[in-house]
Amino acid sequence: MNSVRLLSVIVFSTALFFSGCSSRHASSNDAETEDAATQQQEETTSEDEQPNMIGLPKQETDFSKVQVVDEKRFMEEVCEFDDAGRYGFKCTRPIIIDFTAGWCGWCTKLSPHLVDMAQKYSDQIAIYKVDVEKCPNIAQRFNIQGLPTLIIVKPHKQPERIEGYVDKDKLEKIIQNKLLSE
Repeated sequence: MNSVRLLSVIVFSTALFFSGCSSRHASSNDAETEDAATQQQEETTSEDEQPNMIGLPKQETDFSKVQVVDEKRFMEEVCEFDDAGRYGFKCTRPIIIDFTAGWCGWCTKLSPHLVDMAQKYSDQIAIYKVDVEKCPNIAQRFNIQGLPTLIIVKPHKQPERIEGYVDKDKLEKIIQNKLLSE
């Protein structure tokens, strides 16, 4: 009889313990879900207010800045793809597309050079920055294998690819010789 009572107490205590844990866990999950929903709502409502290029709101186009684009903006402004994987650039001026990632040290080192070139050649070229982690479909379409990768596009010409870090002097020569020369 004592063993039955002892067994009942153990089963009841165990059930009580686990139900308390799961309710605490559930309320924790509810709070996390609510926090995530609130954060997502804030991101959605402030999306139009967030800058889409370094230093400027989305509505303005100032080519003295590097244009940070998401997939939608890339497809609207830079390039479109068909079902067969072919692409067509929409640019009327020479462009550089910088495929990058926040964790890439060489990308971080290259970034100030691109900002300098965007300022220096703002009336002649446009520079777009594509984060491969935020835009994996675009990176896949361009077969990006290493970072940084620059795609150099002169209107009505075949694009060229430059993989790896490029110092400022070499970047300027590329702009002058490949994008601005006749």
